[in-house]
Amino acid sequence: LGRMYALDELGLHSEAADAAQAVLVELDRLAPRLGQNDQGQASWLRAAALENLGVALGLTGQHDRALAAYSDAQAIHDEAGSDDDAARISCNRGVELVALGRPAEALEEAAACWADLGDHLGRATSEANAMEAELLLGAYARALSRYEGASAQLSTLGAWPELCRLQLAAVRAYAALN
Repeated sequence: LGRMYALDELGLHSEAADAAQAVLVELDRLAPRLGQNDQGQASWLRAAALENLGVALGLTGQHDRALAAYSDAQAIHDEAGSDDDAARISCNRGVELVALGRPAEALEEAAACWADLGDHLGRATSEANAMEAELLLGAYARALSRYEGASAQLSTLGAWPELCRLQLAAVRAYAALN
């Protein structure tokens, strides 16, 4: 998992996808030999590899395949009752939906993402993603309203990279409004 992350950070997304595929193949090979106690860890590892695969595929423009990987990972987390992990994947799905030109569906994902969870960074990031979708839909006032809330939260949390991305989206909204 660390190798996949490092490869993505280096911009080697195809290699990261290959590493994720290798983990999934190895898990399939080991599955018949795993005891009952190891099944939970193997499921978590499978979901994490699928999530990283989704990231790598999205970064290489394979958005449909990324959505499929995210769906498989989310099903594992849903079955395990891991709400935080499922919410994070739902947000990643929203990013892919925006990339595919399906902003309305992305907004549905964002609304469900962090509704009942206490993760403030996750909620603010989800709002930033929803803002991007609102911009694509031409709903500039709603996008800027989301900006206000997410901007304040990200600033309070000190999440500067996310805040900068959000500010760039706000600039696009203001430019479109002239």
